[in-house]
Amino acid sequence: MWYNYTMHSLFCKEVFYMFQAPLPILLGLTVVTSSLMSILRGAYSKRYNMTGRALWRFNVLQSLICMCGIVTIYALSGTSFRFSLFSFGLGVAMAVCNVFSVYGTLKALSLGTFTYTTVIVSLSAIIPTLSGLFLGETIAPTQYIGIALMAVCIILSPEKTQNSKRTVNSKWLLWCAVSFVSSGGVGVIQKIHQKSAYRAEMPALLLTGFALATVFALCMLKNSPKPSESEPQATPNKSMLWIPLLCGACFAFPHTINLVLAGRLPAVIMFPVVNLCPMMLSMIFAFVFFKERLSTTQWIGIGVGILSTVFVSGIISL
Repeated sequence: MWYNYTMHSLFCKEVFYMFQAPLPILLGLTVVTSSLMSILRGAYSKRYNMTGRALWRFNVLQSLICMCGIVTIYALSGTSFRFSLFSFGLGVAMAVCNVFSVYGTLKALSLGTFTYTTVIVSLSAIIPTLSGLFLGETIAPTQYIGIALMAVCIILSPEKTQNSKRTVNSKWLLWCAVSFVSSGGVGVIQKIHQKSAYRAEMPALLLTGFALATVFALCMLKNSPKPSESEPQATPNKSMLWIPLLCGACFAFPHTINLVLAGRLPAVIMFPVVNLCPMMLSMIFAFVFFKERLSTTQWIGIGVGILSTVFVSGIISL
């Protein structure tokens, strides 16, 4: 008991030392970087064919820069880089989830609307919420309502298209499901790690995850068929490089900051800010700049999805 309390106290002091900035600044950073990352992924997937080298090049650059960003953030904050087999093992699982999450999101964004894809992926917060049942936590009745609303949101998501386009809808839903499950898996892994005695080894978890994700994506990139010289993606242009680089730099902030905020803010404040705000900002951007037009049914589905997120967060309780 003394050991656990002492380690927890040391860890808390270490985290507060890392991020001494005022809470509004930390909240602003995580909201802006999360939103920007989502928008950049959408822009990249709409501009380039999400197959082969274009897709895996994005994965390599984003994971590599994100890993470097995490190292820089923790190093400048004086954090201890301790590793254990437990953190390494969870880091391997996180690498798998990260690869499928990015891959699935990019594929879904290339096939469907940015707005609805963003909503469905954001609903992946339901998975770590449900995982609490296996970690000694309880789920409120209103959170079950949120889960039911999520199903309604997904049912309303497909466009009412002609037969020739139904295949695209099916593929979009499939890749949304891949991103949904893998993104939720990342949250479960973080939850398990932070419930353990190794919670002070968060850098080890994140660095293992992104290092392995980078290596895997690099192997896939090298084994991808090279495009012919006549194809537009034969030679990477500037946007094919700077978009994933900037996306990776943004990705490092939510991973590190949100863990600090979880210990300093009530869930009723943190959850809507770090989840709903980026989702809403991304949707506004898509509506204004991507010129997306959704059907009335889809807008109803988005509204249900937002309400589902509110219920699952525990903001509303009965």
